[in-house]
Amino acid sequence: MRKSIKIIALTAVLAAAAALKTAVCCADDTEFTGVTRSIPVKHELKGDRYKGNYRSSFVLTAESWDSPMPDGSDGMRKTVTVKGDEDPDFGQIRFCEPGAYYYTVERVGDDRDDLELDMETYRVMFAMLSDGTSEMVIWDESGSKTDKIVYTDCYYKPFTEQSRADDFPATDDEVMVEIVIRFSSVMLTSAFALWQALKLRWRMRNGRG
Repeated sequence: MRKSIKIIALTAVLAAAAALKTAVCCADDTEFTGVTRSIPVKHELKGDRYKGNYRSSFVLTAESWDSPMPDGSDGMRKTVTVKGDEDPDFGQIRFCEPGAYYYTVERVGDDRDDLELDMETYRVMFAMLSDGTSEMVIWDESGSKTDKIVYTDCYYKPFTEQSRADDFPATDDEVMVEIVIRFSSVMLTSAFALWQALKLRWRMRNGRG
């Protein structure tokens, strides 16, 4: 019980310290005047547009308590929820001291029967130099550098006979086979009807005789 209380208290202290640093860190800057940056995230949807209630949540997390966070953050985390293929916007981050600042961007949620979510996790580093210049480096989940953060979801249209006909139109050979089958069915039906008529006529004749 005491251990849980200590962990909760420590988390609260770190969150408060991060918020205080973000609010006042640029108040007495001398050489480093501060830099404002953002983390652009692209969200795409491939396939037919999803017609249902499609919402996605993305989370930005600072890897250390002294990394500044954008407005609206809950301590070292900020969650943004978007609808459809909207791009998540975490907002602007104000850096007030030179150094290297690390963040992670991840997706939360579960796949649906007809929707596959891109659950990639990215790591972002901002390098702030004392001359006021900055650089952003992004790594994907495999540890490879990439120039952007992109989440691509895939929508699969539910399979029906009509969707099959729309997605896979019949070829000339299939059309010919269909014509032959239908023609044969008509001929068989006609032949059976003729046979029934002849059989009935024969019975009637034998009955007279």
